[in-house]
Amino acid sequence: MTDPRRSPLLLVEDDDGDAVLFRELLSDDPLGAELVVARDVHEALAVTSAAAPVACVLDLGLPGFRELEALEEYRAAAPDVPVVVLTGRTDGDLVVQALSLGAQDFLIKGEESGHSISRAIRFSVERRRAEAAAAALAVAETRAAEQQRLESSLLGRVSIPSPELRWDSRYVVARDGVVGGDFLDCVELDDGTVRLVIGDVSGHGPDEAALGVALRVAWRSLVLSSGPQADVLPSLEQVLVSERHQDADFATVCDLTIPPERTSVVVRSAGHPPPILDGSTLLVDEERCAPLGVGRCPERSGTRLTLAPPARILLYTDGLFEIRRADGRIGELEELVAHVAARPSDGLDDLLASIEHLAVGGWRDDVAIAVLEIGAR
Repeated sequence: MTDPRRSPLLLVEDDDGDAVLFRELLSDDPLGAELVVARDVHEALAVTSAAAPVACVLDLGLPGFRELEALEEYRAAAPDVPVVVLTGRTDGDLVVQALSLGAQDFLIKGEESGHSISRAIRFSVERRRAEAAAAALAVAETRAAEQQRLESSLLGRVSIPSPELRWDSRYVVARDGVVGGDFLDCVELDDGTVRLVIGDVSGHGPDEAALGVALRVAWRSLVLSSGPQADVLPSLEQVLVSERHQDADFATVCDLTIPPERTSVVVRSAGHPPPILDGSTLLVDEERCAPLGVGRCPERSGTRLTLAPPARILLYTDGLFEIRRADGRIGELEELVAHVAARPSDGLDDLLASIEHLAVGGWRDDVAIAVLEIGAR
């Protein structure tokens, strides 16, 4: 809010006698602000543009304006300036309407004193400050709610009927108020096959987040409508190409298929870091292709690897290890594997906290992370 010791107090009054009287009354209870008088709204806006006033005392009886028109015009052009309306009418309805249009207080001509003027101006400044704080809080709450909805959409609503399976996921936002396009999902099909996906859309912002949500929803739809072992990445790439905002947008994706017997996992990767099995083994797709949107992703059988339940599969995006370390280096995948191996029983919150502790300056990129536990431990 404007500092009254450095900003003028603006009086919009066309009557020179009333302006002189106002100045004399104000001298009895000074505010520490220089009084500047404007004869009409146009002049008042010129003063406001040159130096934002601590407050504006606005006569509602200016020539050429009916009732509240002057207030509406000034508020539209200077919404952040506290306004005290000055009127010769004792019409309560008019005052109520003025307050509803954004005036913070009012003065009745002929009844004002130095004290009442000072009180009204101070009250208007504090009320405008409170309104600005409330508006900022409302915006922050709205953004937080939108961000939470985006994060939920990127993680998906996972329901796994089999009691021997447990899924947990988290989303970490690196930039306050800006969600990227990292996404996760997990589906158990009717025959017991489990399909998992993790992906990371290039860039940050609402467009990337929307693309991430679109890819997650498309992946789930493709998995539910295709055979249990089908490779859905080629079709997912078509969705990306049709939905992306720029031709340079791409996404890394890793798709996992776990058959009902739970003794193997098929990995299909499009440029994505490999999941970690049991804290130390990388589930590497030997047939991996380039990220989706970079080059055509062919249909593949994928790489089949052995599972021996109880097993724990950790999926993540590269923001989990690409942190700036104390020596100035950017972390590498091998360091993440070693870190996870040293904490085989850590839950996601503990794991994230331990890695964030190593990150100088906090997270550099958004992180989507999930764990699928197969069999009782």
